[in-house]
Amino acid sequence: MKSLIESTIRIKTAQEHKISATMTDIASLKNEIVSGWNETSKYLISHHECHEYYKCLELNYRGKKQYICSRCLGVYIGILSGILYYSYISATHLSYTMIALLPMAALIDWSVTAFRISKSNNIFRVTSGFLLGIAYLNGALLFLQNRTDYMILAIGVFYASASLLLLYLKKRRMQI
Repeated sequence: MKSLIESTIRIKTAQEHKISATMTDIASLKNEIVSGWNETSKYLISHHECHEYYKCLELNYRGKKQYICSRCLGVYIGILSGILYYSYISATHLSYTMIALLPMAALIDWSVTAFRISKSNNIFRVTSGFLLGIAYLNGALLFLQNRTDYMILAIGVFYASASLLLLYLKKRRMQI
């Protein structure tokens, strides 16, 4: 009987130790998550580093500054506006010419800033992002309606190629 009680006590002690270790692990995990969140939350709505916050709009939320990329905000607004337009006003999409031209403003603005030719401003970034968002939505809708729409594919390939080329040139220029 005595050995049964001792075994039960040892089992309970081992279980309590496991529970204690589990609680410590949970607390450690919580601290790790909070630490990671604090470090990465600044990138939640903006992909810019601190020295590029001039490209962002500053929001104050609960006494904490948050930055949102101006162009990305414009893209979101453009997509949302397009969805509302198609849902409530007209299901007519833009012409291929407009879908091809609207993103040009964002590409030119990004290039001018990236190559330090001139600094843009957030009003133009939001506006060019808005136009880009409208083009994204129209292109996506046309492509989803007809996956063999080679004109939309050509527009997408053009902008992807131009962007990759400009990123390459920017990186190369920074190395010189």
